[in-house]
This record gives sequence, C-alpha cells and structure tokens, in this order.
Amino acid sequence: MTLAHIVLLGIVQGLTEFLPVSSSAHLVFVQTWLGVPESVALPLDVFLHLGTLVAAVWIFRRELGVLVRAAARLVGIGGPAADELDRRKGEKERRGQPARR
Repeated sequence: MTLAHIVLLGIVQGLTEFLPVSSSAHLVFVQTWLGVPESVALPLDVFLHLGTLVAAVWIFRRELGVLVRAAARLVGIGGPAADELDRRKGEKERRGQPARR
C-alpha cells in the first residue's frame, strides 16, 4: 500500500462521510479495487474515521463548547465565567457586532 492509496482513501472518506450513504462501504469498495490486504484494511478504516471525528470536533469546537457550558449550567456546575461569556456575546449583538464564530 502506497501513500497515494492512503491519500485516495482519505479523499473518499472525506467526500462521503457526511453524505446520506455509507462512507465505510465506499472505503471497502475502494480498498478492494486497490487490492488492500484485509490485515491493513480495518486499522486503516479506524484511523480514517478517527481523523473524521477529530476534524468535525475541531470545526464545531465553539458550538460544542456552548453545548458543554449549557449542560454544565443545567446540572448546576456552570460558573460565573459561562454567564459572563453569554453576557458579553449579548452586548456585542445589541451593538450590531457579529458574534464571533
């Protein structure tokens, strides 16, 4: 298996992960087409899916932070720092400044 094969599988994973089809099936199809041995296929699939998870968490990190702070406040462990952040965001929106993404 060459680096070009791994890059191609990464591209297939990236293009098909968020489509309403199975990205795993596409990976199996491309791995079969490339002749990837089964002993390498499963660990490579796991690695590619882990990369997708890391990328999605990174892209949605601010939204996930808001959700975690809201859940913490819901169960009573949110502190004044979370409330202060919400207050500052509200003030910016009232002044017409866009909220930071």
